[in-house]
Amino acid sequence: MPIEILIVDDDPGVRQVLADMISAFGHIASVAEDGAHGLVAVERLQPDLALVDFAMPGMNGAEFARKLRDRHPRTQIVFVTGYADTGMIESVIDEQALILRKPFRSSELKTIVAEAMRRRP
Repeated sequence: MPIEILIVDDDPGVRQVLADMISAFGHIASVAEDGAHGLVAVERLQPDLALVDFAMPGMNGAEFARKLRDRHPRTQIVFVTGYADTGMIESVIDEQALILRKPFRSSELKTIVAEAMRRRP
């Protein structure tokens, strides 16, 4: 069964690559260019999973994740980030969220998507 996945990243190239990979896995990919647009998309789509960049202008990934959790606690979150400060990320996310470091391979993305869905309440 396909998983509905929302990709929230300020880099259009990254959004496209992630969307292509997710579609190749047989899942449904939707994109948002930042946290504010991501929150609007969440209400419309109610995705199973959100792939979220950490370092974004306006609303960082942690702020987006907190708002997402408040509205849709079953939506899993994977931070897909090249942000170097792992401690900073881990200090602002909950134990349910996962981190995938850029750059990554398609197989790593596929594995972490499966893990996130396995953890879904």
